[in-house]
Amino acid sequence: IHIVFGLWLAYIGYKRIMKQPIKKYNYYILIGLGSIVTLYFIHLLYKNIGKSWNYAFGIPNYVIFLTHLINAILFIGIGLRYIDIGDIISLYLIISGSLAGLYHAHLMYIH
Repeated sequence: IHIVFGLWLAYIGYKRIMKQPIKKYNYYILIGLGSIVTLYFIHLLYKNIGKSWNYAFGIPNYVIFLTHLINAILFIGIGLRYIDIGDIISLYLIISGSLAGLYHAHLMYIH
């Protein structure tokens, strides 16, 4: 899922940095994705209060949780068109989408 959505986010960022419009359904997907991620990670935070562990490569769980929550809020803001997909947000989508896809592809390769 991370690989597919990572590629999709990079695609959206690329389209917008090239000043090309994205289809309306992409905004709805961003709202849905952001909502699901927000609810899931709030649930994980609540379930794991006081617990600490590391993900792959020693990344602490709270870094993963916060990163996902920040991205989820950003996705909802973009989907609702409160946040414009300008050059900075487009670049962020390209980089974060690419990193998500590559990180999880790498995890599949080493495991």
